[in-house]
Amino acid sequence: MLSFDIRSDKLEDIANKLEVLPSISSHLVDKFIPKKPKKFIDKIRKMKVPCSYEDGEYWSIGQVARNLISLLALMQTKYQLTQDEKIQILRKAVHQAEYLYTFHINGEFIQRVWAGAALSLAGIFFRNVDQAKYWRMVGFSRLASEVNQFQGENSDIFLLLKVVVECTLSVNLCILPELLSQYNSFVNTQMRYDRFFNFEVTDVEFFDELNLDYPGLEEVRKAIQEKKYDRAKREYINYLRQKYTPLVGKEWDWHEDVNLEDADRICENIITLRAHMHVMHNFGKDIDWTTVLFQDIESNVWLNAHSDIKTLARAYHQTGHKKYAHHLTRLLKSWFDQSPVPNLKKNSLQWRTLEVGNRAALRWPLILCYGLNSKEFREEVAFRMVKSYLEHARYLSAHGAPGGNWYQVETSGLGTVAALFPEFKVSETYYHLALRRFEWVNERYFFPDGFQTECSTGYHFFPYSAIASFYMIAKYNDLPLPDNFGPNLEKRTEPFVYLAKPDFTLPIVNDWNPDILSAALGGKAGYFNFKREDFKYIATRGRQGNPPKETSYAFPYAGYYVMRQKWDPQSQYLLFDGGYFGSSHQHEDKLNFILYAYGRTLIGDPGIYQYMPDEFEAYFRGPRGHNSIIVDGKGQCRFLGVDERIPDPDTLWITTNKFDLVSGWYKDGFSTRSSSSGSDEGREKDRKNRENIYHRRTIFYLKGEYFILMDRLIDKTSNSKERLVEQIFHLSPLIMRKDSALRVKPGKVEIEEGKIVVTKNSGVSNIAIIPLDSQSTGVEVSCGRENPIIGWVALLGKQIAYDVTYAKRGKLPLTFTNLLFPLPAGETQIPRLYPLKIQTEKYSAAAFSIKKDDLDDIFLMSDDGPTTLKIKNGEITFEGEVLHLRFNDQGQPQEARIVNGRLLKYKDKVLVKLAKNQRHYFMRFTS
Repeated sequence: MLSFDIRSDKLEDIANKLEVLPSISSHLVDKFIPKKPKKFIDKIRKMKVPCSYEDGEYWSIGQVARNLISLLALMQTKYQLTQDEKIQILRKAVHQAEYLYTFHINGEFIQRVWAGAALSLAGIFFRNVDQAKYWRMVGFSRLASEVNQFQGENSDIFLLLKVVVECTLSVNLCILPELLSQYNSFVNTQMRYDRFFNFEVTDVEFFDELNLDYPGLEEVRKAIQEKKYDRAKREYINYLRQKYTPLVGKEWDWHEDVNLEDADRICENIITLRAHMHVMHNFGKDIDWTTVLFQDIESNVWLNAHSDIKTLARAYHQTGHKKYAHHLTRLLKSWFDQSPVPNLKKNSLQWRTLEVGNRAALRWPLILCYGLNSKEFREEVAFRMVKSYLEHARYLSAHGAPGGNWYQVETSGLGTVAALFPEFKVSETYYHLALRRFEWVNERYFFPDGFQTECSTGYHFFPYSAIASFYMIAKYNDLPLPDNFGPNLEKRTEPFVYLAKPDFTLPIVNDWNPDILSAALGGKAGYFNFKREDFKYIATRGRQGNPPKETSYAFPYAGYYVMRQKWDPQSQYLLFDGGYFGSSHQHEDKLNFILYAYGRTLIGDPGIYQYMPDEFEAYFRGPRGHNSIIVDGKGQCRFLGVDERIPDPDTLWITTNKFDLVSGWYKDGFSTRSSSSGSDEGREKDRKNRENIYHRRTIFYLKGEYFILMDRLIDKTSNSKERLVEQIFHLSPLIMRKDSALRVKPGKVEIEEGKIVVTKNSGVSNIAIIPLDSQSTGVEVSCGRENPIIGWVALLGKQIAYDVTYAKRGKLPLTFTNLLFPLPAGETQIPRLYPLKIQTEKYSAAAFSIKKDDLDDIFLMSDDGPTTLKIKNGEITFEGEVLHLRFNDQGQPQEARIVNGRLLKYKDKVLVKLAKNQRHYFMRFTS
């Protein structure tokens, strides 16, 4: 749907009363009139302006801008147009203006200049149409923002700026002061003018922006009519309090109980910065909201997102203590005093667009609704906050990111303002503007499986929660939504269910904050909006609701595969990453996995601490910081650019109630990751170092017992040299609570028999990593090394933890086989692996037995698909790809689990015979 259109009778009226602007005739006509008007008109008449943004030649913002200006120029000429042609051109011009108003993305600098100028000119041309004032405001700000960053000379920029300013002044319209200053600078003059507008909202302007006929504003209207503005403010705030008190009562706060010790520190301006760091800082008597600590802009990002002010609002709601309301009021007043809304786009500090959207969608709604119960808040800051909300919407209508989670959160912020304050005259415009942006950005940045395309659990939760907040407020105020908006959001809630570890936290994959991320938060939002029992189960951490029927689950587009024993806090769980790199915030982690069992994560992903380009960043984002493979010091290098198919066609995923199997390939080469990889020189160096090596990883999960991991490295370079291949595991640290705070310690690790790595932590579960092959295999356990960086985890800070490295030297192909054996608390007995001699027709394969007192299993796997495998002098013959065979205590076959197989014989006795290969098959044998 188009966010704005003009009725045909209005277009006819405009067509009949076209006004020729003197300053347009001397510039627009000469420069922009189409050389072949008839052909141009025919082309434009056939072009349907898309509702959503489209990449490509016709609908780039630069091309639309040129077409729009040409249409406006054409209307200023003496070229003979029929009435029908005039109306069609005018309608196309309106639609193109709305397209540029809605989308200001994916354009190069000069395209953005053209787009800002075109929208400004449309606002001037259609100045008698209500929508035109919004086009002018946004067009002026975008144009001035781009010109403000420009250095050098460009004739197009000079001409467009000149045309826009002179056209505006010629019809006595308000102009942005910065735009006039730029004009004076370009033409070297001191033109004076006294009609300006700003993004800042004055008290008088605010009440002018209110629809005083909106139900509930009767007392506000009466006070305005009597020119009693202070009373009007009080009546308006009272209207909001009455309106949103029921919402507060519905427990729409999706967070955990507030940490009151944290809230008490915030009252003293002691704030823990948690945006890609974990640092407690005392800001002293007064907070300077422009503060940037240790040259990391993310310290300011956290500060201006107002998460801590939200904590105070939640503490006030939870306890009723007035001190929390007092300090949240104090901090907001301080922020408003230091943070006037700018007329031009700012790329950092208080008015970075992501923080603007974040505040509007995720922080301020709850702060406002909880704060309205405080007399001090109502009297001191509530009205300023609502005015700033309108300023936030103005700013977000004009500026934003080109896509990704930023654009999703910014759009949520814009939509939330419109949904929260439908009494604003402009809210209908902003609401439809947000819906049109949502249509594009959510379709582009959510996969069909529901996962956000940056493939980070954190960067799924962030935009999801902003969109869910908007949705909740829109539904509360009975605002219309597209038919597919709710069902799509419901689907995008499901990752919080199926990715949840048994302790109801989310695995941290790709970038996010060094913190624990609760799956219950997404579950609460999902249950609030959709009332599904599985969402309730996650929201309440299993206390209420019902778990899904599925235990194991796949997100094939995102490439995440979850193996789960059952829905129980003591369950075994493994997340496998077998797919897409991610549209942003990527790590070199394909085929990485996270293993959880018996109450805690045992093998994990170290996450990332800061987004600073140093050696730690290279570790956390690079292959060394994941459960991965390194060959001759080189690892995965998708950061150099790859062409990926989605879903990954090489992934094999099988899930049954007895076992799961996943297998994936990495085929994008191995290279260095130099500290200068962000530079052209560094990337070129890494490209030259890239080698064409393939890695296949297969994980077989015997549900409730253990995991078998097989890594196979293949050299596609025709290089026969000997390689050093390293297989890396990251042992998760212990997380303990002390004095109401969490503490992280690496725990204890031992190496047994020269190759088996076992964690030895009392009172909690442990893990044994048992390699099959001891020949030419070395093992090293490292913790907290700094040269090179090895043995770290980003969790509540930059913490030391154990990295395990198995190493082999040899020519490729080369294989690692490991048994990953989780141990419940107190359990110490671990199995042993024994290689079996195997005969194959022509393929390579692995065969071994797994034994301990109560365990006698055999595992066979072909590396190259189904084939015939024989072991123990023909005692076992298997036709297929994977076999897991269990024996009873009398040494007789008890159970068989088969993948892509058809025949199993034991001592010449046929145990399984199928007509053709079965994708998966299970059989229990009778004695």
